[in-house]
Amino acid sequence: MSLSRHHGVVLTEQRSRFILSERQDEKTSLTTASTIKRLLKGLPEAAKASITFDNGGEFAGHKWLGMDTYFCDPHSPWQKGAVENAIGRLRRDLPNATKRTDLTDSDFQMIVAIHNDTPRKCLGYRTPAEAFLDALKRSAPRTKPTRAAPAAAPPLTRYGALDGALARGATSCKARPSSKITAPYHEK
Repeated sequence: MSLSRHHGVVLTEQRSRFILSERQDEKTSLTTASTIKRLLKGLPEAAKASITFDNGGEFAGHKWLGMDTYFCDPHSPWQKGAVENAIGRLRRDLPNATKRTDLTDSDFQMIVAIHNDTPRKCLGYRTPAEAFLDALKRSAPRTKPTRAAPAAAPPLTRYGALDGALARGATSCKARPSSKITAPYHEK
């Protein structure tokens, strides 16, 4: 889905409510398709089974994504409720008076990271990031243990192997946002 005023692409995983988002300079089908490909690049194939769009012209390049794509019926926002909810949550921190130039890309990514690290009642008070990583672990193919000791892997952060792809530009969800960003809304 598109975050229109800020020319951003917002992708939401339906079950975990995990948000992937990135701002873009223009709202054309080519830039939107390349932004979506970049956002999905680090994810395993199981997480990229299908994607549903609204009927905006910026999604005309959906065939370039190489995955199953679906479109909602016109004027049917209930068919894309998860992403509409995510965009509504993001807009709490991006009021209409906010111009695109008021926020840096790292400020925008920090807002997304804060929302991904906010516990949700519907997830059993887990964060969307935790729920998404649990789902990825469950969908990962199981392998037999080998007899040889595996090579030392780099230490994993909270986001695991997806750290760079999922939390682009945000140092931590505990970091203070710049003064241009309003405080995030937290569920009770």
